[in-house]
Amino acid sequence: MNNLLKKIGVICGIAMCSTAAQATYGYIDAESDPGTYSPVTLGDDINVSACGSSVNDVTYGGSYGLCTLSYLGEFSLTWQLSLNNTVVSTTTYSGSNAVNGLNHTINTGVGSAITVAGTYTLGLIIDIPDSYDWVLLPNGYWYRAGSDSGIVINGITYGNYSGATSGSPNINGFRNTGVAFSELTINPATIPEPSAALLLLPAFAAIAARRRRKTAK
Repeated sequence: MNNLLKKIGVICGIAMCSTAAQATYGYIDAESDPGTYSPVTLGDDINVSACGSSVNDVTYGGSYGLCTLSYLGEFSLTWQLSLNNTVVSTTTYSGSNAVNGLNHTINTGVGSAITVAGTYTLGLIIDIPDSYDWVLLPNGYWYRAGSDSGIVINGITYGNYSGATSGSPNINGFRNTGVAFSELTINPATIPEPSAALLLLPAFAAIAARRRRKTAK
């Protein structure tokens, strides 16, 4: 209970608290939704959003969008992009930085981790690392995650669920962790049309003529 009072003291500076809210608490689980996106061209940036994700009230009922919460300091959001079961990009937002994970930009093309076209797997892992961390929901009640045991994805353990096995493809709604995946298609960079290439012929001819004049001199 001392831990709960400490959490209330920190979060009340951000959200309004009442005596009734402090006295009412329950359990929540996290449900991840990485979103659905149209294909993009290699070299373009991809803006992804976690706002379709939610936390579910397993004590009193109800669901609350992750983007409606006033404080995400107890959450950890990990965006992960894989190609052919190989992770090529991972970014984690947690603590005071967790709110920045609601909207994430993935860079593609030269200088990024995404340099080849293909159909990638986009994953979003939403985790409440400490089952004793308390979270305030819009209904004014305080909640904490359950204490399960181990989700393993691509060799990395997330959250806690005893029934999970290594490589489980879609795991959602467990108290500590919500995990979900979607597909993201990255098309090859476009090649100039023949008609566009013809526009460059005069420039090439001028360069060739200049070289011939220099050689003659």
